[in-house]
Amino acid sequence: MIVLMALDHANYIVALRHSSCEYWGGYFPVYGDPLAFINRFATQLCAPGFFFLMGVLMGVGMLLFVESRPEKGWSRWQIMRHF
Repeated sequence: MIVLMALDHANYIVALRHSSCEYWGGYFPVYGDPLAFINRFATQLCAPGFFFLMGVLMGVGMLLFVESRPEKGWSRWQIMRHF
């Protein structure tokens, strides 16, 4: 799915497939090519999963950072200021 998401994000640059009215209040795009439609459909289904994983992984990274800094002599204020 990551490859599909990368193709979808690069689709405008590579193939100029995104319509100009797709952004912020325009009409829904019409895809004449079935492959482009399937790609957009699959990536729209996996987008919430990526958003959830981003939040979970960022939280885990922050927790590991907070746990490791006192060993290096950081105070609680320095850790909070870093964030």
